[in-house]
Amino acid sequence: MKYTALWYKVKYTALWYKIKYAALVMAAGLALSSAAGAQRYIGTPAQDLFDQASFFVEFNYNGFSQVNLSNLIAKYQAQVDSNCASRAKDCPFVNAERPIGLLIQELKDPHSYFVAADIATQFAGQLSGGGIGSPSLELSTIQLPRVSDRVVTDVREDGPAGKAGLKRGDRIVRVNGQNLPGSRSQNENLFLGLEAEGKAMRLSILRDGKTNLEISVTPVLVSSAWLPESKKPIGLPSNTALIRIHEFTPYKDVGTKFHELVNAAQTAGATNIVVDLRDNPGGVATECTSAPGAFLAEVNNVLETRYSRTTYSYKNGLTSVSTGNKQSETYNIPSPAQFKGKVAVLVTADSASCAEVFAAQMQYAKRGVVIGEATYGVLNTATRFFDLANGSLIGLTIGKGIRPDGTYASERVTPDTAFNEDLGVLANGRDAMLEKALDALGVRPSTILSTPTLPRALRALGGL
Repeated sequence: MKYTALWYKVKYTALWYKIKYAALVMAAGLALSSAAGAQRYIGTPAQDLFDQASFFVEFNYNGFSQVNLSNLIAKYQAQVDSNCASRAKDCPFVNAERPIGLLIQELKDPHSYFVAADIATQFAGQLSGGGIGSPSLELSTIQLPRVSDRVVTDVREDGPAGKAGLKRGDRIVRVNGQNLPGSRSQNENLFLGLEAEGKAMRLSILRDGKTNLEISVTPVLVSSAWLPESKKPIGLPSNTALIRIHEFTPYKDVGTKFHELVNAAQTAGATNIVVDLRDNPGGVATECTSAPGAFLAEVNNVLETRYSRTTYSYKNGLTSVSTGNKQSETYNIPSPAQFKGKVAVLVTADSASCAEVFAAQMQYAKRGVVIGEATYGVLNTATRFFDLANGSLIGLTIGKGIRPDGTYASERVTPDTAFNEDLGVLANGRDAMLEKALDALGVRPSTILSTPTLPRALRALGGL
């Protein structure tokens, strides 16, 4: 694929990897390792797999690890040799998987990782915006502290959960009549496992801390990407727009949709915009370059690889990628926005990668206030995915982010105004971080409700 880099956080559990395959790079053939012991088992599946992985590491890794790559490869080549000692002619792939995993782990780079073939088969989403490969409710949830309940933090309006009536702040207290486990890993794995089965789920909901609801919803195979959305919580002032970016994939579509929403907000009379990047895991470099262009005259994100510097640029609706004097790809946003009003950006500790790049660009330009928590910490690196011969893959840090002043980017974004997301408050119906953002913009709101209570909803409908 043609995409050069990915600013994306990978968050995974034992049963589910929450990622949408963003920037797969096809293997460039089976290359021979320089390790001395490789010749003994040359041509076996295990050795071919290790050769391929070590080639990608040796010629593409460009993170901050201080480990000697040649020595590291030789060390784990010896493990492959040992694993293949009794099967010199047909040593299978499996005998190389653990050495590859340990090799990547010993880089001590939290943004490089190995994904075994049996897990990698769950990755079916692509940057073109296709389905994710497993049924989904199209919502995000987080377990509440000290209890087993989960709180909804994000809902796709046109997804199964959104159509069924689930809202941000809903507290899921039971699934199919059963309480969720208290253990965090078991809790998340059970919920995501049931979701992936694709069967109807009966969710017992506590809304605003006082209204009990039973909602039935069936996960589906998603056929389109989760693009930016305008949100309209109760209490949001009429001159203020709230735009949520769930993630920065797929290529071309996120930036284009975001500009469309900013234009619509401006046409509707918005003089303030809040960009919600809470828990956004990142995405494609072009998209977190073009999106902030709705507020900035020009955006440049520079990535330093082992062999060159690549610049992702946005200006006057044109997004381009250049390495040296060579421009490798471009696309135009049909109706680029240029919003001149006030802007606030919301981030949390799980806002990562491309989301961090967006927030950092706003800070570099002193264009808006960033509110929330110190971010995940992959602002200064970019990752590329490499397919391996047996269906597994490795993600490698292949580049370092460069600030406009030429220095390396910091690891994370430090908000201009620190404010912790309180999930307990959210589960009781208030979006306190959004209230803080509106206050910082000089907009004095009434309490912002994550979901309307029934009486207030009726009043909003004209007293029906």
